[in-house]
Parts: sequence; structure tokens; C-alpha cells
Amino acid sequence: MEQLKKYPAYLQTVDEIIKEYTYGDIVPKIWLAKELDLVEPESGTFKSMQEYQFKFLAAIEPLKEKLLTDHQMYLKSVRGEGYLIVAPEQQTDVVWSYLKKKLGKELGRAATGLQCLNVAALSEGSKRTNIDCQVKLAALRAHNVKQLEGP
Repeated sequence: MEQLKKYPAYLQTVDEIIKEYTYGDIVPKIWLAKELDLVEPESGTFKSMQEYQFKFLAAIEPLKEKLLTDHQMYLKSVRGEGYLIVAPEQQTDVVWSYLKKKLGKELGRAATGLQCLNVAALSEGSKRTNIDCQVKLAALRAHNVKQLEGP
């Protein structure tokens, strides 16, 4: 007799991860796809592969959230392999490093957006606003660089 499965599929997958894996293990991407009832196209168009990747990410994000909040298991992507269940003693460093990387990238992106614009097309008020935002962003970046050094 087949056992009833939880729905959506990620809820059942969380239970299976808890049974089969522990901290320090890599949960293979192929295993995850199977558990999440996703079938990767063997060969197909770029569009079909892209659609599969979007479906996979849409399924993995709530799984990661559920594992973290309900079971204190943080998943970190390991390119080409799957997801590492980060050991608790490493989780702070992993999360902090991720934050610094993402925050730095977004602050840099914002700086580029504020600096690379057609100033000649701006009104005087818009120019002042842009300059004010650039100054605030520079201060934010300087402050965050100092504050984010090491956990």
C-alpha cells in the first residue's frame, strides 16, 4: 500500500531530507528534483531548460525556508552538485558572508545607476536629488564596509 504524501511536494521532501541527511551532507540536485516531482528535459530548447530551472527554484525556495525555520537546517547551494546542509557552527559565517556579498553587489549596482545617467536631461531639482542620493549612498557604503567586517 502506497503511503500518502504531503502536498505541496516540498513538504514531503522536507520530511525525506530530515530522515536521510544531516548537517554537512550535500543533498544532490538530482535527488531533490525527483523528490519534488520535477523532470529535467533530457534534451530540448533553451526555453524548456529555462522553464525547468524556474520550476526547480520555485520549489526549492519554500523548501529551504521550511528547513531553516522549522528544523534549523540552512541550505547553501553547491554549484553542479546540490545543496549543502550547513553545520550549525559554520552557519553564522556562511550567512554573514552571503549578506556581505549580496549587499556589496546591490550597493555597487545602485551607485552605478545613480552615476550613469543623462544629467543633461535632468531638471535642477532632479540633479540635486540625484547628488543627494549619491552622497547618502556613499556614506551608506562607507559605513557598511566598516560594520560588516567579520562576524
